Amino acid sequence: MKITIGIDNGTTGTVAIVGGALTYYGPVPVKDTVSHVKSKGFAKRIDRAALFGLLHQHCIGPATPAGVDIRVYVEAPFTMPIASEAVLLGHRAFEAILCVFEDLAIPVETCMPRDWQTTQLGAAGTLPIKNVRGVAKADTKKASLLKGIALYPQLESVIRNHGDADGLLIAHHYHKKR
Repeated sequence: MKITIGIDNGTTGTVAIVGGALTYYGPVPVKDTVSHVKSKGFAKRIDRAALFGLLHQHCIGPATPAGVDIRVYVEAPFTMPIASEAVLLGHRAFEAILCVFEDLAIPVETCMPRDWQTTQLGAAGTLPIKNVRGVAKADTKKASLLKGIALYPQLESVIRNHGDADGLLIAHHYHKKR
């Protein structure tokens, strides 16, 4: 049996677990903390204990059969010099996720958005929309939402509530590739 875990990095990201009849999709667990970088005083951080508990409940626990092949794919944090605060928070979230899997002795592979978006979203992921500055960019969030619902209709309410299925599509992409 193989289990694939896909994580859309960040405090607004998602966790997906795909394997056999097992499918889980939901937000990355976060907690409010006092911020050390934001001027408003508070920030979201990955709740490592809750993430560990979620993984233990769904795929990595005493009930897990011996010989299960678990693979983890986490989207790499973005880098952009003009958005240093967002970059820092993304890297902090990434580090917290890595620490959880290090504690579980499960290796993590990073992936770039284009690695899974090309096959999962196809042309729909390249349809242009305009961002707040009026610059055209791909509407990957809407394409992700629609593709996630098409592949996993039983998770439609969770996907719509979150606004995309990125973590789920990451897990789906790499699970099918294996």
